[in-house]
Amino acid sequence: MSKFIATEFQGSPLHLFLADPNWATPPETRYTLENKIESNWQRRETRRPLHEALRMRLSIAYTLEMDDGKALDAELDGLLDEYIGIPLPMDKLPPERWGERVHDAEFVINFDDAGAFAIFHKTELPDIPPHPWLAPLLVGRFDKRPELKLITDQSFATSFTLVENSPWEMRTAPATQTWEHGWPSEVIAAVSLDAVNYPQGITGGINYDSDKNRWWPWFLTPDWASPPTETTDTIVEYKAVGRGRLAAVEGAAGGVRKTQECKFTLGNRRETRIVLNHFLTVQGRNKNFVVPWAFYPRDNYAGVPSSTQNPGDPSAPIARRVRYSADTLTLKWLTGETAVTTLKFTAPREINSDSNYTADGEAEAAPSQPAFAHLYTFNYDVPAANGGPVTWRLTDYEAPITRNGDTWAPALIVHDKIVTTGDFSDDPVKLTARDEPGHPFKLILAAPASAPLRVTIEFVNLPAGSLPALDRVLFKGLVTSVKKGDAILEASCKRFAGLFETKLPRFLLQPSCNHQFGGPWCRFDLSTLSISGTVDSVSVSLGNSPSISVRFSPLTSFDGVFSKQESAPDYWANGILEGGVGVHYEQLTLVRVSNVINATDYVLVVFVLRTAPRWLAAADVVTLRPQCSGTWAECLNRYNNTLNFGGHPRIPQQNPSVPTLNETANQGKK
Repeated sequence: MSKFIATEFQGSPLHLFLADPNWATPPETRYTLENKIESNWQRRETRRPLHEALRMRLSIAYTLEMDDGKALDAELDGLLDEYIGIPLPMDKLPPERWGERVHDAEFVINFDDAGAFAIFHKTELPDIPPHPWLAPLLVGRFDKRPELKLITDQSFATSFTLVENSPWEMRTAPATQTWEHGWPSEVIAAVSLDAVNYPQGITGGINYDSDKNRWWPWFLTPDWASPPTETTDTIVEYKAVGRGRLAAVEGAAGGVRKTQECKFTLGNRRETRIVLNHFLTVQGRNKNFVVPWAFYPRDNYAGVPSSTQNPGDPSAPIARRVRYSADTLTLKWLTGETAVTTLKFTAPREINSDSNYTADGEAEAAPSQPAFAHLYTFNYDVPAANGGPVTWRLTDYEAPITRNGDTWAPALIVHDKIVTTGDFSDDPVKLTARDEPGHPFKLILAAPASAPLRVTIEFVNLPAGSLPALDRVLFKGLVTSVKKGDAILEASCKRFAGLFETKLPRFLLQPSCNHQFGGPWCRFDLSTLSISGTVDSVSVSLGNSPSISVRFSPLTSFDGVFSKQESAPDYWANGILEGGVGVHYEQLTLVRVSNVINATDYVLVVFVLRTAPRWLAAADVVTLRPQCSGTWAECLNRYNNTLNFGGHPRIPQQNPSVPTLNETANQGKK
């Protein structure tokens, strides 16, 4: 059986790589978060996470037999945008050792060395799996096309990086880490220690009792084969001002930041889990913690009573509040048990300091800010009788967000700058989204839209609703146009206030009516002239106007309305035909009646349409209503509604104050 298998998983194609890696080239895993850090001129920081879940990258090498290598090479070009699944090799374990794993994934693959497999959700793993091996399933995409190298006449070598580029439902995480905020019990046990290991007499102004759960795990010490290194940085600049000998100094008040780099050899899976959990818990560069600077060897002070320690004692560790220097942590796996990593810690200068980690006597709000998200709500304003309004809820965040019983699903969507001014001349807001089936933008793209598509953009702090004062509506408006690219859709949106420029009604002195037919000022009851029927057929033949045949039965349902068309052939001109439910709702304009077929118990009427239907088909129920041209004669003779006429019927059609142009046939003289 092949080790490279194409299957279907979670509704998407998945290509599994079940071959054992070549451990002569150690696998490498990288875990990435993303934080936004802002600094002022004093280099004091505030930090906000943009992603809260680790994104994993696996670099791995394989040696393949000839048949597997040829099969893989033949398929590679078609795999660049497909989901790839790989059992994490460092966690390939028999069921009895499954609790030792370093990683958790939403789905676990159970397989054998011949290529047979089964995939289970982590909560539904059977007590006795059918195959001998278990591993967390990493799902992602190639970062670039793998290359195959022929190493013998019977084997290939290849290596590639798999990026965890997959839906939220396929994510991975360090084992034992919950997805809620907080410290996992395994990390708390690792950093909580007694006064012998971290005595009260440590220097650096850190209080052990209040800070003990924020210490670096006490037993994880650097690999002294590569001693820790310490660096400092400054932002002092020397700028020439004038032509004198001295240069002006800029940035001296910004202060100095210290950075320490240490190499760690993690000798077992528990130590690796703790490091990964710690990195995730403090959100990479986002939150600070305490380390004994510069990781003095424990033998120098372990067991020394605190009363004998003093700030001048070189064996006393100096405590420092630090954060990670990078949002990426890399592990190189020497074996399935052992990994090495190099970590950097930076002592930050914070704009707002956590009260337990004060700097220069400050006691303010914590510099670590909550994560945030944008919520995009789209409403297709279909009449309630036709199943509306239809609502889509999307977010640019990595995970679903639920508030007040409604859920916003993760999507590839982003907006540009939102400008708000004191008048109605707001700039349009552009939304960019991935082109995918069922996207609301496609309702506008297939113009004309049958109903308005409304959009609301909200800003929310996470966890959702934790800071209501900062949850706010950024934009409300309409999607006015959509442009399609190769794989994206770009929508232009207009704020409701901005629409007043073109939509504010103006009452004109004119012979025709100013009111909308059937509107609040017209007051005519359109229901008295609305009739319903069933679509018999739709004709959209090339070279002819589109048409629709509607069957009316029983006759009493339309006699009072439809019979009028016999005395006025254009009675239905510019009338409205609507039907469909939800996103399949359509509102079409009638041109005229082209044919009437009378039968014993029904009438079949053929209507010419201005545009072809997109979704209406045979057996659909549709509703028709006539339109009004706005003239006094039609209001009087057709609708008997002159009491609400919104025009001035005695104004002549030709304005008498406008001079008449005289024409002459005289030719010019030479």
